[in-house]
Amino acid sequence: MRFFELLILVTLLLAITVRFWRTERRPRWAKYLPGLAVLLIPIQLVLEGYRWQMVPAYTLAGLLFAITTLELSRRRNNAPTRWGRTVVRGIGLTLGLVLFTIAAGLPALFPVFQLPEPTGPYAVGTTSFVYSDESRQEIFTDIQDDHRLVYVQVWYPAQATAGYTRLPLWIDPEQITPALAKDFLVPEFVFSHFELIESNSYLAAPVATQDSSYPVLVYSHGYDVGFFAQNTVQMEELASHGYVVFSVGHAYESSIVFDGEGNSIGTNKSRIGAFYKEGEETAELYAKTYFPTGDEQIQAAREWLAATPLANQSIQIWTQDTQFVLSQIERMNRGEVNSPFRGQLDTARIGIFGQSFGGGTAFQVCAVDTRCKAALNIDGTQWGTLLETPLQTPFLMMYGERSDRLNDWVLNTSPASGYSLRVNGASHINFTDFNLVSPLFKLPYLGILGEIDTRQMERIMNAYTLAFFDQTLRGVASPLFQGFSIDYLEVELHTFGSTSK
Repeated sequence: MRFFELLILVTLLLAITVRFWRTERRPRWAKYLPGLAVLLIPIQLVLEGYRWQMVPAYTLAGLLFAITTLELSRRRNNAPTRWGRTVVRGIGLTLGLVLFTIAAGLPALFPVFQLPEPTGPYAVGTTSFVYSDESRQEIFTDIQDDHRLVYVQVWYPAQATAGYTRLPLWIDPEQITPALAKDFLVPEFVFSHFELIESNSYLAAPVATQDSSYPVLVYSHGYDVGFFAQNTVQMEELASHGYVVFSVGHAYESSIVFDGEGNSIGTNKSRIGAFYKEGEETAELYAKTYFPTGDEQIQAAREWLAATPLANQSIQIWTQDTQFVLSQIERMNRGEVNSPFRGQLDTARIGIFGQSFGGGTAFQVCAVDTRCKAALNIDGTQWGTLLETPLQTPFLMMYGERSDRLNDWVLNTSPASGYSLRVNGASHINFTDFNLVSPLFKLPYLGILGEIDTRQMERIMNAYTLAFFDQTLRGVASPLFQGFSIDYLEVELHTFGSTSK
């Protein structure tokens, strides 16, 4: 909760509390509290901005001010009777307690939360690009000669941020917030306060020059309600440690991307519906891949993959999007594409990662493209061709508590070495920035977030993601992959290939 919001609520609580005292025992300053709360409202609106969660607090301040003014007026005119004072007092206290509970509860349940501050030595800059892949026809529209659009937001180590705009949580919250509200099936105003949340990133800040070049990471988001900025916390953390992170927006199968004119493109509802229907129809086949080992598990995975053509088609499209971005990165580095990164991208050190469907995309890309040198799948189901083209690069598979070991058929067939880890108490959504949105999401019957502390979850995500890429791309061994960590008791680590010896 922000400072002036908290100050208003504390003032209101004091104003209500003193009304429980007898009139003759109330301190003289108490009568000014409702007026003070009213005066604080415009200050809060100017300095911190409006959000709907504070409306009950504004209403309560107005009511208390009106009641106090009325009481003072009646006293001067000797108007009140004992009975009248009792009625007014009772009504005021009842309304006050009810409204204060609501007024304090809403801002706490839907906070203007702060992102964790990046721990690296660099400031963080960000920019975005929109590309058209002229080699591919867009299959999700009926427009003739409509080529595949690829949107990318980039986070990178910045030289200086003075004079540059610090962005909100999302690069265009006025368009992203309504899109997410629509996909989450809630009114637009519910997420409107996201526009008040600040990121740690500065738009178009100059690229840091401390190093001659920086390793590159390419990220893919989750399916449907996922989008390119859903893991801003991790993007900023990695950029602050000297990585240039390209987050790919996969058009028509994500909540929102932007075209070259800044117009938003949402999901293709027909495709999304067909995807989920296919998942429901093949759920029993998928369940058979959970527990068997060896040839039995491989056969179960083969049967399930054969029954999911839509998902496999989508992962190929997302893989092609990522490979297209890899080619654009190479062109940027050579100066063939306009960007601030000429000569500053170490294209010999590229890692691919993603969450959910994007995690599966990361493994698929790294199985077929030798430009990838490290692969991280964050709680993503694995479609694609990994039975025919096993993963060849070092890998890390992150699981939530319920999804633990579900992709072991992929990891066991890879000749590469790597790790899987389970975060106890974590759900699928805990692996995104929605981990921070609301304490309500932790209610067990909603099933959105697990029981893990949300700030600890971000620390785990940041620590293991950074340690993995430092180890695989920079050659800096991490004790986190030696086994048990006292700082992250929620994590259980498993090793594969040479790392298990």
